[in-house]
Amino acid sequence: MVNLSLDENFRSAVLKKGILNKTVELFGNITSKPSQQLIQQVLYLLSVDEKSKPLFAYTECVPLIVKLILESKSEKVSPELIALGINLATEKKNAEIFCFENGVKFLMKRAFKTKDSLIFKLLRNVSHHDGEIKMPFLDFIDDIMHLLFKSLQIPELCVELIGILGNLSILEFDFAKLSEAYKLDEFISNFLQKSVKNLKQKEPGGGGLADDDDITLEIIVLLGTMAADDGMAPIIARSNIIQSLLELMMGKEEDDEIILQITFCIYNMLLHEETRNMLISKTQIVAYLIDLLYDRNIEIRKMCDACLDIIIEIDESWVKKIKLQKFQWHNAEWLASMSEATSQQAIEDDHPGSYEESALLYSNKKLTKTNRFIMDEIQSDEDDDDLYRSMLTTNQLVDFS
Repeated sequence: MVNLSLDENFRSAVLKKGILNKTVELFGNITSKPSQQLIQQVLYLLSVDEKSKPLFAYTECVPLIVKLILESKSEKVSPELIALGINLATEKKNAEIFCFENGVKFLMKRAFKTKDSLIFKLLRNVSHHDGEIKMPFLDFIDDIMHLLFKSLQIPELCVELIGILGNLSILEFDFAKLSEAYKLDEFISNFLQKSVKNLKQKEPGGGGLADDDDITLEIIVLLGTMAADDGMAPIIARSNIIQSLLELMMGKEEDDEIILQITFCIYNMLLHEETRNMLISKTQIVAYLIDLLYDRNIEIRKMCDACLDIIIEIDESWVKKIKLQKFQWHNAEWLASMSEATSQQAIEDDHPGSYEESALLYSNKKLTKTNRFIMDEIQSDEDDDDLYRSMLTTNQLVDFS
């Protein structure tokens, strides 16, 4: 049955025929270790499909997983069992069952005792869900911080601990107080500076993932969660965090997940006066965000759009420039065709400079060109108005005002 469960059609048939309940019953009744291991492998394979995960909530599978983890006599839980738990915890209904009868409390105690990164991974998946599910983790904040600073040389453990902290987006939780107690802002700042340094030392064109990329991503997620706290704004503004974040943004431009999370950090920072003033007046963040409007990743584009909307509302000096760029973004296809036509006409008239100027204005590929456009701007405000109005009169374009 283990081999058959590798086939997607077989797994689908098992679920349709109601065999899942019978398999879970065997899971709870069989005491032979080899047989139990095989059953766990089958259940793990059944849990791989997203559509099957909610069905486990109507069985006794999750309570059995908790029971077996807590009763395990060895320090490390069997990989099949913990992998099954990790998969199921990504579904909210199952995560809620993990919380029943102090399940999270007992699992956390077990994880701290054994320092098993896989149990922490399971708990991290549980903590990812919104609502009351996050609350039991608040009782272990101090324990998490102590273990984190003791485990800096164990990356697989650090990733999970930072991941749990980053998931605790709880309105009532005071991240500023936590940061003050454990110098968490200094830890984040130092780590980001180290990541930037490693990035600069990399060979040009080396590409690929850095050794610390997993932790870097979780640090950025944590920073995004912390940045939503009003009390964190002055702390972040006084540190080197923003500068390091923007340097990573430039250096990791091919890593969509890191760029998305950095953009989310920036969004939360723009919501608070201290960090917003720092971003707008001391950095080229607007140019970076405008450049990312043309990113291939739709989620990054949406987040950049939201960031620019905040800047438009707060700082009137950017309204015209941002609206013009967003207009070009929404009408990129039409503008590209116009640019091509301009190029052809320039060649025919033996005026190549016209095309180069047009290409620069409508470039959507490199930040350097966007920077040049923003810093040089357009000759005068009147020219801005004329260009913008002339574009809006073309009925092939989307009116974005």
